[in-house]
Amino acid sequence: MLVLCGAYFLLVTLYAWQAWRRETITILTDELEFSQISRAISETGRPGRRGEAFGFTSLAPWFTAPLWWIQKVSTAYEAIKYFQAIVMALAIFPAHAMARRVLSKPWALFAAIGTIAAPALSYSPILVEEPFAYPIAITALWLIILAIERPTWRSVGLAAVA
Repeated sequence: MLVLCGAYFLLVTLYAWQAWRRETITILTDELEFSQISRAISETGRPGRRGEAFGFTSLAPWFTAPLWWIQKVSTAYEAIKYFQAIVMALAIFPAHAMARRVLSKPWALFAAIGTIAAPALSYSPILVEEPFAYPIAITALWLIILAIERPTWRSVGLAAVA
């Protein structure tokens, strides 16, 4: 567990550094829309885009909305990027738990580290939904495996909710 946590903190530091190096938003329509929806939630409590009401897209803008309460926009943007790096790297823990079902400890650790060292983690410094979806999806897969392995009302219910 110590090695797993060490790998987590080492890679979070790397992703935070990557986020720090990304100084401005990329002109991606997804990032612009995500930012607008999240900022509207922080200001009004409801999703919106350019002052117009907007329907529910995902929970991701709700997770980042409180960080927009930071008065300086550039500081809020930085905080969201760091938060996303931390959240996305959390995938190491369910990945390790899933790998331990079928692999020895060293190989499970390798698989877990490989999961968060994947190129897909380049999404962490970009304001999009993927940094939140990645650990949630891996957790859902782990819960599905547990439900298949030992089907109880609790395990099946958790897998269904995930």
